[in-house]
Amino acid sequence: MLLLANTLVASIMFAAGCALLTSILLRRSYRYFGRRRRYDDSPIARQPRPTSQWSGAYSDSSAMIERQKVELHDAGRELRAQLDNKIVVLQELCARSQQQIDRMEELLRELDSRG
Repeated sequence: MLLLANTLVASIMFAAGCALLTSILLRRSYRYFGRRRRYDDSPIARQPRPTSQWSGAYSDSSAMIERQKVELHDAGRELRAQLDNKIVVLQELCARSQQQIDRMEELLRELDSRG
């Protein structure tokens, strides 16, 4: 009986020691890490995220028109660049063809002078 009482007291003391150690460690970790929020409550987090590039423009007609102006301007710049490149190539081809025409006329004059 005495052995059973000593074992029971030892078990209770061990459980109480574990509980005390756990509470001390939990309290210490709570102070160190602080209380963490499960969600971010900053003003930027509460703003709705856009689902597409036109998300904010659906409700504002002037914003939609301005966005279309910007897109048209960008498309115009791209088309202008393509046309400028093609014009440069065409001018170079015209210059080469003019050189060939001049060379052919020179050869024709030489042929006429000989024969």
